[in-house]
Amino acid sequence: MYTEQFSNQLRKAQNRLQKMQKEAENSSQLNEQLVQEAFGELPNVIEELHVAIEELHQQNEELVEARIAIERERQRYQELFDFAPDPYLVTTIQGRIVEANYSAEKLFNVRRKNLCGKPLSIFIDREGHHDFYLKLVKLKSSPSEADAGNRQVVLQDWETIIKPRNQSSFPATISVSSIYDSQKQLLGWRWLIRDITQRKQAEATNRMLQEAREVNSLKSRILRTVSHEFRTPMNVIYISIQLLERYSNIQNESTNKLFLKMRKAIDHMVNLLEDIMTFSQAEAGKLECNPSMIEVVPFCQNLIDEMSLDNSTKKIVLVEKNQLATGYWDAKLLRQILGNLLSNALKYSPLHSEIILELERQGDRALFHIQDCGIGIPPEDGDRLFEVFYRAGNVGTIPGTGLGLSIVQKAIELQGGAIAFSSEVGVGTTFSVSLPLRSR
Repeated sequence: MYTEQFSNQLRKAQNRLQKMQKEAENSSQLNEQLVQEAFGELPNVIEELHVAIEELHQQNEELVEARIAIERERQRYQELFDFAPDPYLVTTIQGRIVEANYSAEKLFNVRRKNLCGKPLSIFIDREGHHDFYLKLVKLKSSPSEADAGNRQVVLQDWETIIKPRNQSSFPATISVSSIYDSQKQLLGWRWLIRDITQRKQAEATNRMLQEAREVNSLKSRILRTVSHEFRTPMNVIYISIQLLERYSNIQNESTNKLFLKMRKAIDHMVNLLEDIMTFSQAEAGKLECNPSMIEVVPFCQNLIDEMSLDNSTKKIVLVEKNQLATGYWDAKLLRQILGNLLSNALKYSPLHSEIILELERQGDRALFHIQDCGIGIPPEDGDRLFEVFYRAGNVGTIPGTGLGLSIVQKAIELQGGAIAFSSEVGVGTTFSVSLPLRSR
């Protein structure tokens, strides 16, 4: 606008000069040579003025472009501020809010326009007020030249409790940076506030998990120690019973039954100790898997024969659904798996009942189905059946430790397999074990 006015004035001045030149030419009183010299300089002056005008036009255009760029940058900054995912505030040095973004509006449950003018302290939980004022005083009393030059964060991740309007308090971290003018005078503060509720919950969960791991580790050490310490005296008792049987002068039906009961009790204790050792190894991640080639039918038949010796009132039947000749598994773990499942089937089935062990091959996997007609598993116990020491609610006085199925699951998973079951209370249960023919 100013350059246009200047151009108009310049044109008017040029017109006046041309008019004066004509008047001078018609006047005989003026020195003609001086007048001609004066007017001879005028075109140069006018040309210089034109150049100056062009420069003014160019400068004006550059200023306009700079103003547009500044406005764009200001708008970009404003949008970044307004729509930042984290709550941002700008306050005076007294801590009174002068600007807030949409995330801050959501965090404090107050409209942005209503946040402005309010002291930030009203959103600090009552217990944190004193600490907040102390930090604000410290911020005001110790601004540094480094802060003014580098715009450093002067307060990093200060933890406090935020109290939004009409909502529950929550933990948050606050980071503060300084705002200075061109003279390096402190004008106010920028506040970045982050809700750390989820982080605190995660930390609490991690602490609980760590405590649980420590408890499990202690439990495993105790179980290993107990199992180890009990094994020696149990062997001594077992050998003593054998010696008594061999050299006792009293051999009758009554003493034979007594010796049989003692052997069964010892066998039960040995099996229990074996389960405890296996479980503690699995918990510690030290359960070994050493696969070798196993002939499936002979392996299963031998296991059935051993278990049938002490269960003359119940029968285990081996069924081959299709050809399953060999598999590459850990023999000890497979014995744990099938032995525990068959033992449970015998334990929870009525007298003179039949337990079926069915062998099946499906592609590159072997399936073992153990079916009984026992008491069944209540639906409400199904989800927790493989938990350590957990037993179904309908077992009554039937003895058991709750370790067996947990050991079975770990032994199956260690060999890359899976286990599932179906059951109906009062009808029976079928467990299905799937193992790859070549264990990993």
